Amino acid sequence: MSQEQKEEKLASGGLMERIKKGEVKRHSKGYFLIRGLTYALIIIAVLGFCLFLGSFIFFAIRATGIFFLPIFGLLGLRVFFLSFPWILILIVTLLIILTEGLLKKFHVVYSKPLLYSVVAVIALVFLGSFIVERTHLHVGLFERAQNDMLPIMGPVYRGFGGRQINDTYIGEVTAVLTDTLIIETTEGREMKVVISSETNCPCGIEQIDTGDMVVVVGKEKNGEISALGVNEITEDDNMYWRRPPRNFPRGPGPAEGFLRETFNRP
Repeated sequence: MSQEQKEEKLASGGLMERIKKGEVKRHSKGYFLIRGLTYALIIIAVLGFCLFLGSFIFFAIRATGIFFLPIFGLLGLRVFFLSFPWILILIVTLLIILTEGLLKKFHVVYSKPLLYSVVAVIALVFLGSFIVERTHLHVGLFERAQNDMLPIMGPVYRGFGGRQINDTYIGEVTAVLTDTLIIETTEGREMKVVISSETNCPCGIEQIDTGDMVVVVGKEKNGEISALGVNEITEDDNMYWRRPPRNFPRGPGPAEGFLRETFNRP
């Protein structure tokens, strides 16, 4: 008999002795079944919340337009990192850690290397969040929030999904002049975009025409933006935006629609 087998036998014998003395409680199979089901339900609930928050992060990134920013150089990268929803990322990370801890309650998980289960949970959350975001879940909730019809999550959607990013402006081109664009932003403001030799325009400034939707990065002063970056937003970007109705006071208010709807407007 090997040393390992001897130690296992001694441990087993010690456990039986503790059970006989009443130091260890014995439970029925039903107890372990109920406990396992309870852990499973908690894991499903935590993962579900993870997928909701994860998909909302993807939605917020598209709704605010920050996924455009890295192409505009150092300023774009700075604004991108400052505007990224790090708080939500932290919450999702903590939920993943909690999920991993709960999964360790099951023999099939704790008997395997930790790396396997961690990678599996992260992959599930990432891919699941991406799939959920492609549905109309957050679109509908965002629209309800903009119309003050979402009592609990409304402030979250208005805070992340519809916020204005510093030095970043999204709007429709209403006029194209020499080295200048006139845009109406998603907040209903008319702004002048000044194009210079320093302006980075991946789509080509000559390709931008009246009626196009654009994202502009630059410093604004008295309604005039010194553009460091301009890029056209196409239908393929599937980006959301809001615009207050013409007769509605400027500022936070009901949603008129989303960006992709503007491509079908008369």
